[in-house]
Amino acid sequence: MAHRHQERVWLAVLLYTDLRRGDAVRLGRQDIRHGVATLRSEKTGVTVTIPILPVLDEVLKSRAHAPTSHSSAVRTLVHS
Repeated sequence: MAHRHQERVWLAVLLYTDLRRGDAVRLGRQDIRHGVATLRSEKTGVTVTIPILPVLDEVLKSRAHAPTSHSSAVRTLVHS
C-alpha cells in the first residue's frame, strides 16, 4: 500500500510541477514556502519558482499520514 502512495506522490510532483526528473527528486518541503516552490535547476543552474497547485499540496499533505517510505527519491520529495 505504501508503494502505491509513493507512486502517487511521485507522479503528482512530475505532473503538477513540470520539473525534470533530476530536479523533482531534489524537491523537498524546505523548497516550498507560501505555496511556491523555489529551487535551482540542476541542468541549467537557473532558479525556478513553481506554484504548488492545491491538488499537489493535498497529495503532499496526505504523505504525512502514510506509512514510512523506504524510497530515497520519494522521501526526498516529501520528508525533507
